[in-house]
Amino acid sequence: MRHGSGKGTRDAVVATFEQQFFRHMILALDRYLVHRTRALEKKDGNPLNEVRMLCSSITDGHATLQADSTIKYDAAKSVLKLAIGDEIRLSVESFRKVSRAFFDDLREKFS
Repeated sequence: MRHGSGKGTRDAVVATFEQQFFRHMILALDRYLVHRTRALEKKDGNPLNEVRMLCSSITDGHATLQADSTIKYDAAKSVLKLAIGDEIRLSVESFRKVSRAFFDDLREKFS
């Protein structure tokens, strides 16, 4: 580190890395299971739909949550409570929360 840089600079670097890392983790979570049957997944704004929307928004919407006309998304009922247009900011806790809900919903629908 350069002279004069300190904890604030490190914190900013870690925060930037954390956002990129957890966005990539969301993509990996969805993409390994991308060929799941949409009819079984349903379109009611469930955790599988939410992860699908997060992925589309990360790859096509510059990490801003985008609406999906095929999904009945309700931010109040969602796992992360993001509104359409919100920046997708993920932390360890938010990733843990959405991934648990995703796997629970996956087991319920596809077991």
